[in-house]
Amino acid sequence: MSGTIEVREDDDASSQSVRVLGLCQKLTSAHKPRTWLTAQYDVLKGPFRRADKVRLILLRRAILAEAWELRVVGPFTRLRSGAGEYLRAPHVAGAHLQRERLSFSEQSVLSFDEPVRVYAKDGQGFVELNEAIRSGRLTPTLEAQAAVHFLARYILDPVVGDAALRNLLLVLAPQPYVVGIDFEDNRTGGADKRALEQRAGLETCLSGGKRWSRAQWAAIERGLARRADVEPFLERVEARWGRVAAALRQSECAAECSMVAMRQRARYVRTALHELWSREEPAAAAPPSEHGAMVYSFRAARSANGHAKDALLSAVQKYVRRNELDAALYAAVELDKFSMLPAAKALVTNSVNRLWVIAGEEVGIASPRLAVAFDAAYEQWTARRERGYADELRREALLRMVTMLVRAPKIRLISDLKAAFLTPGAMQLALNDAELRKMYPDDAGSSLESLAAAYWRRVPQEDRESAAQLVARSEPELVRRAAAGMLFAARTKCDDGFYWLGQLAQFTLGGGEAALRPATFAARANKNPMRLALHILAAAARRDGVETQRAVAVCVRRYKHFGLKLGGAPKSHRDWCVFVLWPALYVFRAVLYAIFPPASSVLPASEVARIYARNDTKRVFDDYVFDQHTAEGRRRGRGPEHFAAEGAHVNREALALRNPRYRALYARWKRVQQMKKRKR
Repeated sequence: MSGTIEVREDDDASSQSVRVLGLCQKLTSAHKPRTWLTAQYDVLKGPFRRADKVRLILLRRAILAEAWELRVVGPFTRLRSGAGEYLRAPHVAGAHLQRERLSFSEQSVLSFDEPVRVYAKDGQGFVELNEAIRSGRLTPTLEAQAAVHFLARYILDPVVGDAALRNLLLVLAPQPYVVGIDFEDNRTGGADKRALEQRAGLETCLSGGKRWSRAQWAAIERGLARRADVEPFLERVEARWGRVAAALRQSECAAECSMVAMRQRARYVRTALHELWSREEPAAAAPPSEHGAMVYSFRAARSANGHAKDALLSAVQKYVRRNELDAALYAAVELDKFSMLPAAKALVTNSVNRLWVIAGEEVGIASPRLAVAFDAAYEQWTARRERGYADELRREALLRMVTMLVRAPKIRLISDLKAAFLTPGAMQLALNDAELRKMYPDDAGSSLESLAAAYWRRVPQEDRESAAQLVARSEPELVRRAAAGMLFAARTKCDDGFYWLGQLAQFTLGGGEAALRPATFAARANKNPMRLALHILAAAARRDGVETQRAVAVCVRRYKHFGLKLGGAPKSHRDWCVFVLWPALYVFRAVLYAIFPPASSVLPASEVARIYARNDTKRVFDDYVFDQHTAEGRRRGRGPEHFAAEGAHVNREALALRNPRYRALYARWKRVQQMKKRKR
């Protein structure tokens, strides 16, 4: 049977009659597109009752085809009729389609009174995985293409989020923190399903989510293993986020699609796949060259002395924590040798940027003047970076940065503060414990809601009024309260400010927005809520004196690198929290600058040459280097509890800055994470 519908092209008054030759997709739910194969060999999808659905489909097509260069149907033309909106697109098979050769069957579908001719997709150029498996035409190339298709679907948010692929990745690379369970991401399931997953955990996700048949599972697994076919897609994704952002702006879907979630999923995918590939591929033999055993590929690098990249990064931080200068310098130099390989430039830059995170997490205000001195050495390294591995001033700056970190007193206060004020699960754990609850106000109660009310009661009226002059009434109430709480803490030098800073950070990580606001470190204004926090901290630092102002300014500049994308929006990873908590320590605490000046003396050229020459001899790393953040540590079964006890251990700790309850909560939270991991 044939049917006829009237459609209107955009706002044009002229209408045209499209004769339906047959249906190529059945209606399976209220929101499933109806698809017709027209006489012009077009695909017509619709009607859609909501304009949002049309925009999301157009956005999905733009990201897949234009940003990531995948082969999809399009371009789409928007049509309107009395029943709703339609999308028309040239058929994927285009001019090669011959209607008389299409296979079809007569079926009762949609609202047609009589059976309708339904054409098979494979004859139209839609080669579906199930159809290829059934017909015996499945090839390794098709498997890889199907794998890439599902990877793209998984990354897109919230247009699509493929639970079946997530389940497969969790089995192939079983680190939940790597692959992600999407508890907080936009999901196609309802609120009840998300609540169930949060209560029941990973097993419910795996059993309740979408699953493939055994044949589909095996085909996608083989496709994912074809690294030569899959990795180029991942590289396109990583290189073209600017195009995705442009598509978001053009589609007006920015409020519905989260760039943060998409980038996080892309990282989940890349990490899981590289773990899969590293298990299935034999280690590359070291080519005979002047670089020794050094080889480089993304996440699979080995140094000149044969150390894995993740072990070297871990070694630098572990030896800094334990004041092992020679060992820390050895690991840093071994990483620097990758400068001899042009492809490894990003690895070297990343390893030096990690020193900034170490400075905040391991030292912080235990050596208050370190931030400014460390910044001077970093700027020297940056200025000489392009001169290559052999440049003496570049080498000297690197060694000076590591030396300053090793010789400084340590305090892992930022990690403790994250647990106490930035991690809702840990905060609830503390509220449920009579002793740990004492770190919060006396009237905190036993819920996060009552804790928020208790902290708000402590904010005096004068600080609420000051915040009202800084934050418009149109901004979210949480933003207004956080501003008042931070002003109160900056004025009285108390830890209440960390609670309000944590609330603002959680609001930011959840995609929340404040009013458009410029900042001193960027010309453009945007709605990133952390700009308000940094504005308050910078203003308070000016009142506290020149040294605080300089230190806070350094941290704010680093936040620009670690916390913001090129367009000014917040990044999704948590390193940027270091560069919010670090300046907050200068403002919310009374800092004594005269204590522990940094070891910032310039190293003589002879000493630099001697240190680099020592790396001709391979060093064996201590056992505690291999924690949960290294492949070897995971192979040994090490998790959060081992990290808290061994990996995070520091020598020469500045005990006067330590809060015993904060530290106890941090250790308790790591044990909880360890137990959850064992259950999985």
